[in-house]
Amino acid sequence: MTGLIARARSWFAGRSVREQRMLAGMAIALALFVAWFGVAAPILNFRADAARDLARARADHALLSSLSGRGAGDAGGRSAAEIQNVAGAGASGAGVVASFTPEEDGSVRFAVTGARTGPLFSWLAQMERDGLTVRELGVTENADATLKAEGVILG
Repeated sequence: MTGLIARARSWFAGRSVREQRMLAGMAIALALFVAWFGVAAPILNFRADAARDLARARADHALLSSLSGRGAGDAGGRSAAEIQNVAGAGASGAGVVASFTPEEDGSVRFAVTGARTGPLFSWLAQMERDGLTVRELGVTENADATLKAEGVILG
């Protein structure tokens, strides 16, 4: 190994000053290229990769849900009244005031006019744990920093 290094130094010393500077510049450029594309770019792109993976997983989940009979247009095994009772109990427990409207396909449309972020999303998560599926969800922020939410629940 030391022989190889000695030969490289000898070879480098035999070059003119101009060639030595050019080789040093090329070595620096190569090192920067490797550092950027081998280390920095992968670290900086991890969020974009994670977002793509999440979108792909959500699409796969939607496909599997539709194949299992719980897709759009299928309210699942519970009646609209049962869905409304379970969702209403969860909303009361989370401190969310929600109104419910049964749909023709057996699903239930809900509307929340002013809820804090934590209780609203806690309620939505609780519905998933109770076996309900939120098929559609739209959330907007009100002027008073509360949230307005509308959506459709399947049983």
